[in-house]
Amino acid sequence: MNPARRFLLPWLLLLPTSPLPAQAIDCDELPRLAAEIHDLRDEDANAGVARGEALLERMYRGDLDCAEGEMLVLRALGSNLYVLGRPHEGLVHMRRALELLDDLPDVAPESRAEVHLTAGVLHWELEAHDEAISHYLASMRASEAVGDMTAVARAAGNIGNLYNTTGDFQRAREYHERALDGFEQAQWQLGVAGTLVNLAALAGRKARAHEADDDLAAAEEEYIRMLEDARGALALFEALDNERGVAHARTNIATALVGLGRSHEALEHQKAALALQREVGDRGGEIQSLISLARVKQSQDNLDEAAELLDAAVALTPEDNLSGRYAVVELLSGLEEARGDYRAALEHHKTLNRLRRRIADNQMAARVEETRLALEAEQRDQELALLRREAEIADLRLERQRTASVIAALSAIMLLILLAFVFTLYRGRVQRSRQLEQVARTDPLTELSNRRDMMERLETAHRESRGTGDIHSIILADIDDFKQINDRHGHAVGDEVLRHVATLLSDAVRGRDVVARWGGEEFLVLLQYTEVSGGDAVAGNLIDLVATHPARTAAGDLSLTMTAGVAGLTAEVPVDEAIRRADAAMYRGKESGRNRHVVSREGDVAGT
Repeated sequence: MNPARRFLLPWLLLLPTSPLPAQAIDCDELPRLAAEIHDLRDEDANAGVARGEALLERMYRGDLDCAEGEMLVLRALGSNLYVLGRPHEGLVHMRRALELLDDLPDVAPESRAEVHLTAGVLHWELEAHDEAISHYLASMRASEAVGDMTAVARAAGNIGNLYNTTGDFQRAREYHERALDGFEQAQWQLGVAGTLVNLAALAGRKARAHEADDDLAAAEEEYIRMLEDARGALALFEALDNERGVAHARTNIATALVGLGRSHEALEHQKAALALQREVGDRGGEIQSLISLARVKQSQDNLDEAAELLDAAVALTPEDNLSGRYAVVELLSGLEEARGDYRAALEHHKTLNRLRRRIADNQMAARVEETRLALEAEQRDQELALLRREAEIADLRLERQRTASVIAALSAIMLLILLAFVFTLYRGRVQRSRQLEQVARTDPLTELSNRRDMMERLETAHRESRGTGDIHSIILADIDDFKQINDRHGHAVGDEVLRHVATLLSDAVRGRDVVARWGGEEFLVLLQYTEVSGGDAVAGNLIDLVATHPARTAAGDLSLTMTAGVAGLTAEVPVDEAIRRADAAMYRGKESGRNRHVVSREGDVAGT
């Protein structure tokens, strides 16, 4: 889970609370009880889960057949589990709620909208963005059908959160402002407050993006906007006596104050936010507050306290939330480097590599399972077709004579054997073809993608950019003074150096990113869905990694440096132009002293 995500508050409809009655229940009571349980998400989410589970048990034990009521209780339970940072469990309940919804064509549109909205929030939390947007749009359609513009505004706010998560800040702001207009027209103060929190979080992310681009004036402007929106949200939440909302607003205020260099003021807000989140059982918010508080401490040079806070955040993050743990450990690694404890930083870096591999393994396992099921389905279809054909042949022979039927059966068996033999030959041929294709796309020395494979990937990424507007980054890196290594120690040692650098680069990038040997001692890295500022940060990490990890060769340990150029691959910048810009930026780095990373600029001329 992205650490910034907990700033984004998916605000669902909140109704008044009252204790869960102990007497017998009937179907007419369930919507009210479900609303009360849902409301506990902002007061005591643990109590909400306990009441929801107890109510479901009473329904199941009493064999109460109330499909719509059960659906609403499941939705309330899923919402409380989301607040507690247990989205996987919440999604289990929501899938059952969606099954019930499919069987209730006449359910009230308001209920349909609420179920889809909560399902969207949980899918968004688990980074299943395509499913999340599908549920958000379904919620919006259901609300528009009955003219419930407040519910439409809530769906728009959640879509804004999704675009914020994916880095499309312009669309995110448009949807949040649409949500804000809707809530203000409806005079729904809770919705206004939640949207102000989301707008504040969006401004914070834009500010950090400007900081990465060294545009400090633009960053300051966004931090000021973040502070104004967060203070507006705080005033509304305090008036509404909504403790969870107060905590999120204070966390945003603290973040803005740190960005404006007012860390001592930030400390008070962040401590108050942390205390509230612990009180209401908002596990995700507590993790984010610990991270934000660590940043405050780090800005005050209290590095030891900052490290303790991040350790606590790691301990609270669920083991199966790989992306969430990755984000916190990445912060810890940088903090340990700032403290000068490079051994601890290295251990964190190893943990990051393990988490990266687990994330990649999970993605691969899902793809393998999907392929296996598809192949099994295809095989079953083929077997059924063969069996049908065999039966037809047998029936025809039986109509003529018994002897002919025996011959037909034998023919069918022989046909099956022949088909199996042909299929085996075909499968072997396909496998060999795939192996040859893999060899043709792999550099034999480093086992990285080769130039041909990388060019195809770049062209594919560029086509996607033209269709979706996504931004990718490329890094063109060259080992400094590599010719001297070959001249002094021989090409065998040079090959060892190339394999060493290839391993460092491939272990350091995300599973969806690609490292290729571009030629000689040059490497090209494709960072998918990554803006140039992010690509520049990755390039810096790679430069540092090579500089701090000597190559162990037959000639002894060799210290290395590398120079890199970074360029964006967008709908407007074709592949060849992006490579040319990265090459030109790399040569500017070479000319200015090497062992550095340089971002491309328009008008760059590649070195020769």
